[in-house]
Amino acid sequence: MFNFYAGASNNGEANYNTLNIELKHPLEIANNFLGYNQHSFYGGFATKGANHNTINIKNDLTTTDLSQSYKDALNIVAARTLEGNADYNKVYINNSMSTLPVYIYTAKKNILNNQDFYPSSANNNEVVIKDFASFRNLTVLTEAKEASYNTINYNNVQSITDASNIDKGSKIIIRALDKANHNTIDIKNYSSNAADNAYLIMAYNEAAYNKIIINDTLLGVASDKREGILSIIAGLSNNGHDNTLIINNLNLDEYKNNNSIFIAPSAITGLSEAKSYNNTLCIGGNLIYLKTLS
Repeated sequence: MFNFYAGASNNGEANYNTLNIELKHPLEIANNFLGYNQHSFYGGFATKGANHNTINIKNDLTTTDLSQSYKDALNIVAARTLEGNADYNKVYINNSMSTLPVYIYTAKKNILNNQDFYPSSANNNEVVIKDFASFRNLTVLTEAKEASYNTINYNNVQSITDASNIDKGSKIIIRALDKANHNTIDIKNYSSNAADNAYLIMAYNEAAYNKIIINDTLLGVASDKREGILSIIAGLSNNGHDNTLIINNLNLDEYKNNNSIFIAPSAITGLSEAKSYNNTLCIGGNLIYLKTLS
C-alpha cells in the first residue's frame, strides 16, 4: 500500500501542487497480509481548501497480474478537503494501464466520524484520459456543494471487465448538493463492460447548461446473464434545463433485464414540483442495440 502526496495540510489549504507519475517499473500486484492492494495519489490533501493542483500520469501503473479483492483500488485524487473550495484541479493520464480498479476524483465527499463533508465548490476542474486501459472498473467522480464548468474527456479508453470480476461499475459522475451547471463530459473511442455503466451530471436544486457528448462508444454488461444497468443523463435534478446529450455511433450490448437502459438529456427526481425543460437530444451515426428502446 502506497500513498503519494504532492501537497498536504492538516489545518489549512493545499494549493498549486503538481504530482508527476512516470513509473519505470509498474506497481506490483501482491498477495499480502492485508488481502488487498490499494494505492493512492493526491494532488492536494487539506482541510480548508485544495485548488490548482495537478496530477500527471504516464506509463503503466501496475503489473499485468490480476487481483480480485473487493477492497482493491487505485485512487487518484486531485483535491481532498473537508471544507472550502476545490477548484481548478486537473488530472491527466496518457498511455497507461491498470489492473486495479481506478477511482479518479477532482473533488470528493469525505466521511469523518460518521459525518459527510463536502467542498463548498468544485469548479473549473479537468480530467483528460487518453490511451488508457483499466482491467477492472474505471470511475471518475466530482462531488461538492456546487459543481460548475468541469470537463471530463476520454479518448481511446477501455474499461475491461468480465463476469468473474468483483466490480460495481464504470462511471463518470458530476454530483452537487445544490447546483451543477455548465459541465461537459466528452467521450470518444470508449468501451466499457460493467454491471453498472453510469454517465451522469446531477444536482438536487439545479442542473443546467450541461453537455454530454458520446462518439464511437461500446457499452456492455459484465454478466453471464447479460444483465446490467446503463444510465446516460446530462441533467438529473429537481430543476433540469438547457442540457444537451449528443450521441454519434453507439453500440449497446444485450441487456436482458427490464428497466435497464436510461438515456436522456434531462430527468427529474420524482418530486411533484420538479421540472425539466429546454433540453436537447441529438442521435446520429449508427445506434446498435439488442433491446427494444422507447
